[in-house]
Amino acid sequence: MRTAALLIWLVLLTASCGDADDTHAIPVTPSPIANPTASEVAPSTTPPSARYTSSVLLAAVPSAESLAIYDGQLVIAQVMLGARPPQTSSQVATVPLSGGVPAVIAGTYRDGGVAVTSLATGPDGVYVSTASNSRLADNEVYRLAGGHTTVAGGPRSPTDLNSGNGDGGPASAAPLQGPSGVAFGRDGEIFIAEYGDGRVRRVDRGGIITTFAGSGRCVGAFNPPTPAPATAVAFCGPELLAADGGGHLYIARRGSAWIVVVDENGMLRVFATDVDVDALRIAPSGDVFASESSRGGRLLRYDAAGRATVVATELGAIADFAFAPDGTIYVLHWPPPMSGGRINRITVLSPR
Repeated sequence: MRTAALLIWLVLLTASCGDADDTHAIPVTPSPIANPTASEVAPSTTPPSARYTSSVLLAAVPSAESLAIYDGQLVIAQVMLGARPPQTSSQVATVPLSGGVPAVIAGTYRDGGVAVTSLATGPDGVYVSTASNSRLADNEVYRLAGGHTTVAGGPRSPTDLNSGNGDGGPASAAPLQGPSGVAFGRDGEIFIAEYGDGRVRRVDRGGIITTFAGSGRCVGAFNPPTPAPATAVAFCGPELLAADGGGHLYIARRGSAWIVVVDENGMLRVFATDVDVDALRIAPSGDVFASESSRGGRLLRYDAAGRATVVATELGAIADFAFAPDGTIYVLHWPPPMSGGRINRITVLSPR
């Protein structure tokens, strides 16, 4: 379940059901690549060259919530929910794309109610967003590349919001309220979804942060917005971002039933409707992909007009997915029959 309450954004991660201990080890059960099963290969209206075969990479990855791919490695965010929000902890691990046992990246373990909310592959490393309802300074976006480099929010940001949201100043000194998604624009800018503030922020190549979309108000949460300048649109908890090479930024909120797009002129419009989005990505081909769990666990590919084609089905509850450079899709999901405690697996969908 999700909530738009300003300081309760930690429940962004309540779809997870991992153990609440604070051990650093990751108990996983690697599985050899298996032959595709009929239930995991989707019927498709696309040409055979665009269809996928399915195989299991890791059969069990407890507490996994987000995926990214960088430098031949699968990057996995794990969130261990505690009985109370302050007991939540998180960490980031890597595993080769060929499989193996995930290894925790040193320095990524965070406790005291800090949760990793997203991973994104940037040109110079993997970017991590974290959120906490305990300390504003634990809400940040940082880069993993030879250490922890804060991009926005974090320890340098103000301890309260009395001085505003930091627009026009250094991103590393700007407070963030529940950062929940990160994407990279064609000109090197970084986009950050702020679930708690109802905005999408933009960090330029000089490190200056501004509001890119959203008015900071939550109005009309159950109705798709009408076309308007992006900064004038009221967002209720934007979470998911994806940017293409044409200067378009796609934005969605889990459970909102639509995807919007902001064009290179800053105008926002509805891109697609009738979709219960769980995750949103741009394929290496430039196509927009989305997942939805509420209809059995489907992956959808969209054309430029917002028309969807189903490319995979029966995946169950999908937490996230990521693309390798060759178009292979790695899906983090809880497969059917989804009984007992949730244990996600990673399935590989390989283009035929």
